[in-house]
Amino acid sequence: MEYPLHSIKIVDLTQGIAGPSCTMELGDLGADVIKLEPLEGDYSRKLGPPFVAGESALFLSVNRNKKSLALNWQAQKGQEIVKRLAKAADVFLEDMKPGAAESLGLGYEQLSRDNPRLIYCSITPFGSKGPMSQQEGSELVAQGMTGVWRYLGNWGEPPIRIGQDFASTVTGIFTFHAILASLFHRHRTGEGQKVETSFIGSAAALKNIVWAAQSNPPEWSGFHLQAPFWPADHGYKTKDGAAYLRMGGGMTGRSTSRPRGGTLEGWQGFMQEVGLGEYLDDPRFAGGPATTMGNTTNAHELHHIYDEALQKYTTEELAAIVSRYGGEVLPINDYEMLSKHPQTHAMEIIKEMEHPTAGELKYITPPWSFEKADTAPSTPPPLLGQHTTEVLQSLGYSQQEIHVLKQDGVIAL
Repeated sequence: MEYPLHSIKIVDLTQGIAGPSCTMELGDLGADVIKLEPLEGDYSRKLGPPFVAGESALFLSVNRNKKSLALNWQAQKGQEIVKRLAKAADVFLEDMKPGAAESLGLGYEQLSRDNPRLIYCSITPFGSKGPMSQQEGSELVAQGMTGVWRYLGNWGEPPIRIGQDFASTVTGIFTFHAILASLFHRHRTGEGQKVETSFIGSAAALKNIVWAAQSNPPEWSGFHLQAPFWPADHGYKTKDGAAYLRMGGGMTGRSTSRPRGGTLEGWQGFMQEVGLGEYLDDPRFAGGPATTMGNTTNAHELHHIYDEALQKYTTEELAAIVSRYGGEVLPINDYEMLSKHPQTHAMEIIKEMEHPTAGELKYITPPWSFEKADTAPSTPPPLLGQHTTEVLQSLGYSQQEIHVLKQDGVIAL
């Protein structure tokens, strides 16, 4: 089978997470991705722990299926190399401050003169316009500015940041979408174009489903996990200590309209079986599962009662009990549990590759499959400058010219 983006050439002048995660996905679809790194390397190579044999786990996670060219693009000869690459490229990505690429002769207007079909993508924290466009951005600033912190924690307490690099990751995903759309547009019209994405625009886009609710605070006073009647759901501890769990389906009263949803009678039967029958007459439990297992402040007060009873059972035993009464148990897996789960194996979500210095690496596979195409076989994240000679030779540079560029501090091999 042919790869969906076979023969598409990508020049990637980005660092960190957003741009590299986007170009990794393009590489997963078979595009030829050339990663341009400063002589000291993408700054994410130094971020950690964890490190694997001196390699940053973060860098390794978003840079497979690429070739690395270590280059000083501040130097004129370095800029000439970038221009040569862009002239033959389909897509060019950069994540500098607005105006910085133009000052180096590497802006859209400059590169598209020699390559009108070029799709030029600029990734910024705050976009190219407005009072914040020239400010330094960060993951924390993007999360805080768009308010996504407010989905975690308890009502009335300070909001909690999302531990994952959420804004950077979703920016990479939306940039991937924009580039694919631009390639399709070019296929129809023959025209290249400039594409822009931003951290705050991407993070805000994921708030779309709660925007209407949050736009009328007097009525809602928040939404989702931050509503005063819905505290943070921590799940319940089980005997084996392998997972936390929360009660789903009709057991919580959230999904009683579904065919598999439990009933009030089912919840009462569950309470009897796990030794909590004495609480059925307790006024605090009068509302049934809807008011005692996750939906109200009452649930927060009674959490320890459930915890004490449910720790007598393993996750598997508890799942069997709950299933009999029309509910569901959802183990909250850690990485090891997810990697060993039979569904993970069936879907081939985790695979392995061999890295030249870090050895055997496990990685999360792309979340798609095709009937009449295929995902490109994964190559390991490159060492810094691993493909410098190869890429320059493909541009017509002789071995002597490459040696001079190295001597002049323009490239690293």
